[in-house]
Amino acid sequence: MSLFLVRLVSNRLSARQSRERKRNYIADLEAYVEFLEAARVRSDEMYRQLMNENQLLKQSNVQLALRLSELGGVAPPPHNT
Repeated sequence: MSLFLVRLVSNRLSARQSRERKRNYIADLEAYVEFLEAARVRSDEMYRQLMNENQLLKQSNVQLALRLSELGGVAPPPHNT
């Protein structure tokens, strides 16, 4: 084979390998995006649950403070955080 043909074959092989690496890289990135999106959904759900629980605990704290004051105890003012 001539040097020209050897280089042509070599370049085509190299280009094919490069395209394959690019396809694999893109597939890995797409899988990572899906993973991150799923993690975000889980985080959003956990945030909503924690906010609901926090609201319930605040309400319970207010009710318990009122009950304590009705029983003659001294209730510290609830924290508004």
